[in-house]
Amino acid sequence: MVARCLYRFSIFGVRCISLALIAALSIAVLASAALCAEQPPDLVTDRPTRAANTAIVQPGYALWEAGFKFSRDEEGGNRSDELDLFDSLFRIGLAEKAELRVGWLSGKWKDSSIADSTSDSTGIGDANLGFKVRLHDEEGRVPAMSLILATTLPVGHDEFSSQRPDPSATMAFSHTLANNVGLVYNLGVVAITDQNLSGDKETDTFFDYSVALSYGGNPLFSPFLEAFGKTRIDDNGSSSFSIGGGMTSLVFPNFQLDASGGIGITDSAADWFVGIGLSVRFPR
Repeated sequence: MVARCLYRFSIFGVRCISLALIAALSIAVLASAALCAEQPPDLVTDRPTRAANTAIVQPGYALWEAGFKFSRDEEGGNRSDELDLFDSLFRIGLAEKAELRVGWLSGKWKDSSIADSTSDSTGIGDANLGFKVRLHDEEGRVPAMSLILATTLPVGHDEFSSQRPDPSATMAFSHTLANNVGLVYNLGVVAITDQNLSGDKETDTFFDYSVALSYGGNPLFSPFLEAFGKTRIDDNGSSSFSIGGGMTSLVFPNFQLDASGGIGITDSAADWFVGIGLSVRFPR
């Protein structure tokens, strides 16, 4: 058992190193293209907060947002560790107020310990396809508004796949509260397919919400605080709620780094999580 786990983890490690090398090469190429481009608009990303911004990627540009996240959940002597690798989102400007969104979880590792038994699994997650449309610009007390429509595409390994499309609809809002202080919040409905107690896949509908407060006075260090959660929409609804924070660093006009972390408040949320990521914008 131990030998098998070590073998699987070593194979997973090789895959991670390969992905890291590919990513490093991609970053170098994309960053070079970004630096050679004309002065672009301000870079506004959806990561690392759970609340997506209302900003749209402008026509002629594409934005790649990707990151790693590690989370741990412990309850009643049981433990579950999860590592997401290159959770990527490609945003492509289609029109002045519309963008195409293509996402993919290209690697995932999960290690579970229940009673005296342990298990681990690796694989890829599902893809995601969607659109964001800008509905309204900020005017006085009226916030900027955007609509995000998306669905998962069940292309991942069985362990990490919903095995069916899970649609979602989200309204994103943003306010400028003061000079360099912004508030972003999302309200939405999302279908989530997971394994039930019988081992079968079951789809439930959740009310999803998130809010983030950020300060952008210094592009090299822009901190934020956030809260997010979801509640199942039925009589036996379970809910999760987490709080966290982090920062972004705009290294170049087209290249941004980020770091984040947080803790779960309710039992159904992960006990804690940390993440790092990057965003690269380049002309098509």
